[in-house]
Amino acid sequence: LVPESISAAMLAGDPPYDGIDAIFVSHVHGDHFTAEPAVAYLRAHPEVPLYGSAQTRLAIVEAVGADDPVLQRVVTVDIGPQDSPRQFELHGLIIDVVAIPHAGNRPEIQNLAWRVTLDGQTTVTHFGDAATVASDFERHADHFAARHSQAAFPPHWFFEDEQGRAIMDRYFNADQIIGIHVPAAAAGHGDALRARLGGDLFTDPGEARELDKAAPDGAR
Repeated sequence: LVPESISAAMLAGDPPYDGIDAIFVSHVHGDHFTAEPAVAYLRAHPEVPLYGSAQTRLAIVEAVGADDPVLQRVVTVDIGPQDSPRQFELHGLIIDVVAIPHAGNRPEIQNLAWRVTLDGQTTVTHFGDAATVASDFERHADHFAARHSQAAFPPHWFFEDEQGRAIMDRYFNADQIIGIHVPAAAAGHGDALRARLGGDLFTDPGEARELDKAAPDGAR
């Protein structure tokens, strides 16, 4: 799912994967998270914590055992869609998280939407595999309105139906919205897909976007 060259660069901490403050896991699915490479990274970078759901922690325990020291750096967030947001601070990072149900009517999967503010000026939000159900966002409307994001990263299907577009317009509160989790068949055809869907999406491994910082006072 990730090219070997990119996986190796991540593990080695080569640019642009150097200076990592923390790992955030949206949910436990092989195309988003598997325990073994995550544990390998944590062992190679002992200063980096990992934030994830109770299911994330369980997957790591199943891989390394309940007594492995690496678990001391796994921060567990055990919340459901009806629960209030949680907030953490880490070395200048402001970390906010809510649970948004997984697409495809998969209530057994804990899917977390992470909003992370770096250096007090740059905020990004990642929605994992969130479903395009307006009520799931409306219950957390105050959370999304409380902090403006320079970029939000929803799965590609938000661009593909009317409900998803309405959710992005009403709740995302972001300067840029960049679709992710695009099928591999789109690789090499990004311009055509972006034109068809009328928005920006990552389609090829290694793609990057530059983000504008917010004004120091947080004004847009």
